[in-house]
Amino acid sequence: SLPVPSGFIDRRSGVRLPTQLGWLHLSGTTDNEPDSPGLGWSVAYDSFAVQGTVYVYDRGERHNTDDIESVRVVEEFRSAVADAFSMNPAAELKHQVMFKDSSGRARCYLAILDLPGDSMSAVLLTTSNGCFVKARITFDATEREFGRMAHESMEAFVDAVRPHPAMVS
Repeated sequence: SLPVPSGFIDRRSGVRLPTQLGWLHLSGTTDNEPDSPGLGWSVAYDSFAVQGTVYVYDRGERHNTDDIESVRVVEEFRSAVADAFSMNPAAELKHQVMFKDSSGRARCYLAILDLPGDSMSAVLLTTSNGCFVKARITFDATEREFGRMAHESMEAFVDAVRPHPAMVS
């Protein structure tokens, strides 16, 4: 029998990303630290009509809380959305929301952008063990099915980055 694919594990943050996030399949990882300290890892995913990248980073300084309503996390989310706009100046913000768990605790931010042409993009941000975990999922919006595939991939991201104890402190 074949070994089970391991996906990606960031021991510093405790983030464990599977080989598949919804419809997205892991296609590569990049260690950004040697060239850009503080930018951690980029984990690329792709599939038909949907592409995504997950970033696990701390900007050179781990924060001491995983409260995503903290000023630092809110500023990072705003920066992530601004970065998406800088790459697509004609984009329009369609929706922005903060997801909460069953206890009412904030867990993840989401912004949906309508891009020029027939694409949309989602920016998601949460934290894990003092690190930021950001995803950008872009999809072809010409077919309703592609939007469903992107939505399932976003849900898989949120499930994958639920808080885990750090593997290495």
